[in-house]
Amino acid sequence: MRNAVIKTWNRLLGNEEGLTLVEYGVGAILAVTVGALALTTLAQEVNTQLGEAETIMENSTPPTATP
Repeated sequence: MRNAVIKTWNRLLGNEEGLTLVEYGVGAILAVTVGALALTTLAQEVNTQLGEAETIMENSTPPTATP
């Protein structure tokens, strides 16, 4: 089994005919996955920051107006 994997790997490395549709598909899926993970992480961070800001605003006393 290991020899078959190594032979296939070497055959693919030596193929320089250009990208196939499958390779473009793998690249697109990878890009979408990385992008989705980045946006999810960013959304969680923004949500945390907004929650902290809300807590600070709820606990602060409003300034008093001076005539």
